[in-house]
Amino acid sequence: MNNNFPLISIAIAAYNHEKYIELCLNSILEDDYPNKEIVIINDGSKDNTKSVIENWIARNSNKIKIIFKSRENKGIPKTLNELIDLANGDYIAYIASDDCLLKGGIYKRYQYLKDNLQKMAVIADAMIINQDGDLLYNSAYNDFYKVNKEKFKTDESLKHEIVTNFSIPGPVLMVKKAIYKILGKYDENICYEDWEFYLRIVSKNLLGYIDNAVCRYRVHPANACRSRSVINITKDNRKIILKNYKYFKKYRIFFLKSLIYNEFYLLYLKFKFYLVDHSNNRIYHYLLMNLLKIKECINLNKNALN
Repeated sequence: MNNNFPLISIAIAAYNHEKYIELCLNSILEDDYPNKEIVIINDGSKDNTKSVIENWIARNSNKIKIIFKSRENKGIPKTLNELIDLANGDYIAYIASDDCLLKGGIYKRYQYLKDNLQKMAVIADAMIINQDGDLLYNSAYNDFYKVNKEKFKTDESLKHEIVTNFSIPGPVLMVKKAIYKILGKYDENICYEDWEFYLRIVSKNLLGYIDNAVCRYRVHPANACRSRSVINITKDNRKIILKNYKYFKKYRIFFLKSLIYNEFYLLYLKFKFYLVDHSNNRIYHYLLMNLLKIKECINLNKNALN
């Protein structure tokens, strides 16, 4: 431990990653930032993730401070909020249990927040790897998401990307823990929690960007974000927009179009996945209800634009 550097908590929500969690923990231990702790919650894993973590702690508890909790599954938003409460650091960096840090990534993000006092959160780039650890892309933004990361370098263009084209890999975020006193924690009623929280951050221009890869982001079929129900995500988009549109006057037309598209897409999904029996009157009920929601969205945005 080096008291010349503030404590940074590395927060991990672990779920069914027995194959990857040890690599993740090793990458934190091997990072050269001198004052850090690991805060990890096993969120009801059904494989041997818990045992792998416990064995790793038994071998390494004398090298780094570790806070570990294992419990039943509660999902990502509740687990993130619990990790925030457990963390002792002035800063929190997040990483999924199947990802890995790159050396120097903690310090680079800390240095940015130290030098830019008006910011309370920072994101960076990531390398993309597959389930076997093979490198797929050097830049998550330019190569994987096909986003021009030059747009992240000013407050206004970064805000524009977050609002209109959200493409941020999970393990690139570091925040000052004090940000949660200003913005609140993650909304536990939304499973698409990351976009909603980023909207709150950029609504107050508290987010910065550094053009460095700080982690390896693993893409594979078992990614939690990829296994979420598409219908639940579509419903969450509606909740997120309705909750946050008032903070973005410049983007209200965009949000209006998004809400209308979202309702039609949700209607399509319901027809596709649930309404196979066309002799059932449910089809008319779903159609009526969703058209009424579209009307509500249009009226809401008409009022907002007056």
